[in-house]
Amino acid sequence: IGFTLLAFAAAAGVFGIWLMAAGRLNLPETLLGWVGLLGGSAAFVAAILCFFTALKAVDTISATLLANLEPLLAVTIAYLLLGEVLSTTQLFGGAVVLGSVILPTLAGRRECGNTLTKTK
Repeated sequence: IGFTLLAFAAAAGVFGIWLMAAGRLNLPETLLGWVGLLGGSAAFVAAILCFFTALKAVDTISATLLANLEPLLAVTIAYLLLGEVLSTTQLFGGAVVLGSVILPTLAGRRECGNTLTKTK
């Protein structure tokens, strides 16, 4: 988690400097804006920490599947709960992600005699 935190902090710093240099850094002007910014940042950090903690509790195959399905699940949830409209490009991307997860799994089952081996 240490390296990930350092990488995110460096990216945020570089992005902040770029925004300031371009004159496009717009900080919140109200208390509610600051609460939203800090709350969103805290939620993001908590989500990353939970994700990396959960990775320690599952096997490699499950972790890979979860990591690859995360964007697809996020788009699906946004569609169902928020009414987001999906473009053709997004649907195609989702199909590519889903295929990239399903095809290796099916190939692995054929190689292992229809059973997946659990590695940990």
